[in-house]
Amino acid sequence: MLAERYVGFLFEPQLPSKKAQCFGLIINTNARYINLHSYSIWNRLKLGSRVDRLEPSINCATWLLHCNLSNHPPDKHLLICYGVACFDAGTKQDTHLIDDSEHKHNFHTHTYRCKHARGDVADYCEVALELGMETLGFSDHSALPDDRWLSARMPYEQLDDYVEAIDQARLDFPLLTVLKGMECEYLPRFRSFYEDELMGARQFDYLAGASHYFIDGQLPNGRNKWSGTYSSANDAPSLRAYADYTINMMSSGLFSFIAHPDLFGVGYHTWDANTIACSTDILNAARELDVAMELNALGMRKQAAQAQDDPAPLYPWLPFWQLAAELDAPMIVNSDAHRPEDLQGLAGKAHSLKIELGLREMDLSVLQSAVR
Repeated sequence: MLAERYVGFLFEPQLPSKKAQCFGLIINTNARYINLHSYSIWNRLKLGSRVDRLEPSINCATWLLHCNLSNHPPDKHLLICYGVACFDAGTKQDTHLIDDSEHKHNFHTHTYRCKHARGDVADYCEVALELGMETLGFSDHSALPDDRWLSARMPYEQLDDYVEAIDQARLDFPLLTVLKGMECEYLPRFRSFYEDELMGARQFDYLAGASHYFIDGQLPNGRNKWSGTYSSANDAPSLRAYADYTINMMSSGLFSFIAHPDLFGVGYHTWDANTIACSTDILNAARELDVAMELNALGMRKQAAQAQDDPAPLYPWLPFWQLAAELDAPMIVNSDAHRPEDLQGLAGKAHSLKIELGLREMDLSVLQSAVR
């Protein structure tokens, strides 16, 4: 519970020359870092303390929270205060409450085989141990029997090599829980491949669903028409098709979580009735089917590097996750690492958002205990 981890403390310099806005301030006495985060999280804390909501224009020396610290040894807890964080007008703050190093369990990890990642299984395992991680689930982009989408997927003939690399890592890194997974589009005609070959004969521990492509109607020959989310999820009909496809994927019962379900933010730039309908249907299905939605830290790294004139919200798209909290959809935080050094990259920020919004995290032990 938040009340068991956080206590109140007052700390804030007076910076009257800047434009002010309400933020909470975090101090970790061990790591000696100071971070800012938005006001809304503190409304969820129950510390027996009085909160006075003040206007953003209040002087920076005025405190917003008064806490009783008698039952909370400050040397063993994060110290929280209310203050007024100040910044130049137009300057975006990168706010962290949780340090990236606290991301100990990652279930979305790629290898060089997908052609847009770097490093092999052992490279990621070595870095994971250096970072103090405990669980590393590999979920490279799935090979498929018909070798489609090979520009960003391993060929089917490379599947044996992928499996062998993970099996060897389990022997070479006994201090790390190494899981065997795949990130898959759902092709209904290949259900037996996912179920009987990957989860069956090859003893995969889990599969992650993803909608990089989605079924968008039918071709004249009766086969499914596939559209790429990056280029085609840009109008109301395509959002409807994206939602239907993602829900069908969850309904298959094959997938433990859905990677970056708000990926449509790369092509659809306005939060409106169409995105609300798409997101509501996906999130309601996630709750009813108990399939976790992934809050993806790679998306945060992309946002951090995004050009200022790029209008795409990308992902994670904040209103999607606000709606996820409202609808009580289960979720999971993953780094979506495509390089060993990204295993924890901005994962702390993703966990911070999880806490701020009150999102319900899936039971990670279900994945951790799946090792076969």
